[in-house]
Amino acid sequence: MYAIFVDLTEAIEDIYPGLSISEVETIAKDIHQSWDYSSIYDEVVEQIDVVANNNQIALEGKDGIQTQEIYDDQNDPYGGY
Repeated sequence: MYAIFVDLTEAIEDIYPGLSISEVETIAKDIHQSWDYSSIYDEVVEQIDVVANNNQIALEGKDGIQTQEIYDDQNDPYGGY
């Protein structure tokens, strides 16, 4: 299994070593409670596209989403009936 993990407390301490433990905990707690994970997924999707392209892996049709053709009067194989 591959996972990406960030210890917020450690990251904050690395970036701002002058903060007190209490300040670090306050910041870490607030970030954790309000974090929008969609930005991570956006980045993962972008990286999937790049890596798949670099390795000649076709992604089209493999997203698990089935599409249904919608016909109009001009291209309906049954003549609109």
